[in-house]
Amino acid sequence: MNDRSTPQVKDPSAIRELLRSGQLAWRLISDSRVSWSLKLIPFLALVYFVSPIDLVPDFIIPGFGSLDDLAVMAIALRFFIRLAPPELVREHSGRGAAVASDDETISADYRVNDAA
Repeated sequence: MNDRSTPQVKDPSAIRELLRSGQLAWRLISDSRVSWSLKLIPFLALVYFVSPIDLVPDFIIPGFGSLDDLAVMAIALRFFIRLAPPELVREHSGRGAAVASDDETISADYRVNDAA
């Protein structure tokens, strides 16, 4: 039985992706090698997010007003990451990653020490 009053998350991977993008954007914002003009993109999205002015006001379509805020934030983060220098994006996206993605190859040298 489905309780309609409880919001259902359709795709948890979308939320994970938004969180990953937010973490990556935060690392890029903290990096002094990223231009200040590029850092305006997430800043302006954050201003829109906290602003009382909305594209779709909450009183017109209840609940949908928050979704447009999240959509603007997600689009701004994706745009910011896409415009950031690719080498910095690669550098910062590798930091803190517990598992390498399938399309990523890690090459390394190793040595076995026989202590016996």
